Amino acid sequence: MTAADADAAAELRNVNQRLHEAIVKLPSEAESRVLIDKDKLRHLASAAFAMGVNSRQVDDLLGVLLAAQQVSDHSTLGRRVRT
Repeated sequence: MTAADADAAAELRNVNQRLHEAIVKLPSEAESRVLIDKDKLRHLASAAFAMGVNSRQVDDLLGVLLAAQQVSDHSTLGRRVRT
């Protein structure tokens, strides 16, 4: 085995270890998230607006509860509530 092969193998072991650590964390991160469908999201946003919470505040609150890819921006939330 050449030095380059040994370095490549060591790098692959490091990548493998980091991926394993990330996989181990996934269940605990998933347990702390809330599952919410689009209808419930619309209902939650509508109720918040009715209580006087503005769209940016709703966006911030949903960011605490949901994964980033599930949170719409405040303008999208406003359109969903109006429809």
